[in-house]
Amino acid sequence: MKLISSQSLLTLLLLIACGLLTSSANAAQEEQEDTELINEEPSWWLDRVGRWKTSTELDWTLGSDNPQFVYRKSESHSMMILNDQYLLTRTITDGLEALVIEGFREDVKQFWSLSIDSNRTPFTYVSGNEDTGFYTTAYPDMVLTDPVGVYTRRENFIEKNVFQSKGFLREKEFMTSTTTQKSNKAKDCLKLFEKSPKKPRRVNESSEKKDQAENYIKEHDFLVKLVGDFKSSDKSLFMTSRRICSGRFLFISIRDKNQKDALRSIYILGVDSTRAVFQMMKVDSETKSPTYYEGLIREDGTSLSFKSLNGEEDGNAAEECLWILNDDKELEQHILNDGVKEIISFNKS
Repeated sequence: MKLISSQSLLTLLLLIACGLLTSSANAAQEEQEDTELINEEPSWWLDRVGRWKTSTELDWTLGSDNPQFVYRKSESHSMMILNDQYLLTRTITDGLEALVIEGFREDVKQFWSLSIDSNRTPFTYVSGNEDTGFYTTAYPDMVLTDPVGVYTRRENFIEKNVFQSKGFLREKEFMTSTTTQKSNKAKDCLKLFEKSPKKPRRVNESSEKKDQAENYIKEHDFLVKLVGDFKSSDKSLFMTSRRICSGRFLFISIRDKNQKDALRSIYILGVDSTRAVFQMMKVDSETKSPTYYEGLIREDGTSLSFKSLNGEEDGNAAEECLWILNDDKELEQHILNDGVKEIISFNKS
């Protein structure tokens, strides 16, 4: 998945280490009876629900011979969603919000983590598996790497309720994040996103940063148009769309009225301001693998055209979708997959 540009990677790593982009560890580790290879089912790594406090030690020199450390503290709440297939985490660090969705990709047999935060616009994506040849505890370390192979995390429980993540830049360690469980119960961050104000209290509108990834660009204006509550034309689906992380992203949930408002899918939609490209990740209750899309605003100025990059990885035809906004009140989703086209019409309530 091509989720970040290499030119913004260094700044991205700093934010990861500060607790703005990393997932927080989220659950107690039980003693392992037998070590198993991770190739079919999720392991202890996804068994992490609860409320956690995190302390991060970061070397701003990124592993030089003269390290200079800074320290950050954060709090996170994590819960399982969509038939317990994905872990959703909301983290607050120095008043700034971050969101993480984690899971196991059934298609490529890898664990993955998608992160967004209040300071930057590109998605952060890492993936990997357990290092079955290396143990710091009874469990092998979980090893997650970004798509360009520069940044790596090693994670494990060092005690029953204490989880540790170490960050490496080209094999040089520059960060240690230690997370302690305070409760096995977490706030419902899903409902928190869905019930949040349509305009967030903190909105980034600056376009003067040297790092383009921190700037607000005109493409972000389209996200504002998609905020609201929508019902499908047959009233079977209800879609909630809210701006999160200082307004940089949309958190979109779709619930099924015919299934007692059961959560059907979640979309995370944003704009990578380094490339002026829309990014979207979808997770749903039907599959165990996320779908990543990239897209652009069409010339009509009222629609977004997306193409899934998953198809490029597995050789299958890429799914295409079109989001059309009519008079800021009607939203149509056109989905083309394997030659079959599905159209869902929503009206803003």
